[in-house]
Amino acid sequence: MELCLLRNKCYLLYSKTPGDGFKSFVRPDRYVAKYATHGFQGGPKVLEELVMHNRRKYSVEKPNTLRMSIRQDKTPNKFERRDLVLRVAPIKVHFDHSKKRKSNG
Repeated sequence: MELCLLRNKCYLLYSKTPGDGFKSFVRPDRYVAKYATHGFQGGPKVLEELVMHNRRKYSVEKPNTLRMSIRQDKTPNKFERRDLVLRVAPIKVHFDHSKKRKSNG
C-alpha cells in the first residue's frame, strides 16, 4: 500500500489489489483503497489530478447558499463554478519504484 498524505484528514491510500477499492483515475496500475477529503471541496478524482500535476488550484461547481445570495445579490441555489486553492505546501510527487531495502537489525 502507498499513502499520499497532503495534510491531516486529506489523503489517498493506494493498493495494488483490485478488490480493495475503485480504480485510480490517474494511476492505471493502482486502486484507491481509502481516501479522505476533509476541507477539500472536490472529489478523489480532482485530488488525484492535483497531486499528479503538482498543482494546488482547482475549480468546483457549487450552489449559491441563501446567505451568499442575499449578501452578493445572486440567485439562490444556482450552481456556479468557483476557483479554489488547496491550502498545503507546494506539492512535489516522487514515486520510488526501486525495491524495498531490508533493514539490518
